[in-house]
Amino acid sequence: AVQTMNAAAALEAVSTGRVDLALVGSVVDGSASTLWTREFGYEGIAVIAHPGNPLTTLTLPQLRDIFSGARSRWSDVGAPTLGDIDLAARDPGDSGRAAFDAQVMGNVRLSSNALILSSFEIAINLAAAQPTAISYAPASRLTGTVTNQVKMLAIDGLLPNAAGIANGSYPIARPLQIATRA
Repeated sequence: AVQTMNAAAALEAVSTGRVDLALVGSVVDGSASTLWTREFGYEGIAVIAHPGNPLTTLTLPQLRDIFSGARSRWSDVGAPTLGDIDLAARDPGDSGRAAFDAQVMGNVRLSSNALILSSFEIAINLAAAQPTAISYAPASRLTGTVTNQVKMLAIDGLLPNAAGIANGSYPIARPLQIATRA
């Protein structure tokens, strides 16, 4: 049976033998010594907004400015009819957040006005329901009916597709690792 859980819970389940194998976005400190892990691939982190948002692309500096709070209105990035930006980020322990912070934010801190979300499902639901929202989620989870609920914004003109993730041209991706007992 396949189960979905955060990386820390998945690694704990592998460590205690409740599950045999986990695919995780990061290995939590301390678990590496008791587990066998190998990089399996990469997953793009998609920037998402409401489907009614008129923007199709942002630059990486614009995205950093939005999530730092330096740009707090949609008019600051070319969407004058939307008003204030409602930004949402994942909790600090999330591997998608770690990738986003490293590859987008760098040394710049996340805005204190950001909503901190406990799951990518909440990020998707927020972007689907709130016309002024922006967040991010694993691109692999934006399939089927979810594709119509949110809009993926290109970063520097690139969407998180397999080719761009594989060749490194898409700027926000996280490594995926397989973990099992050593």
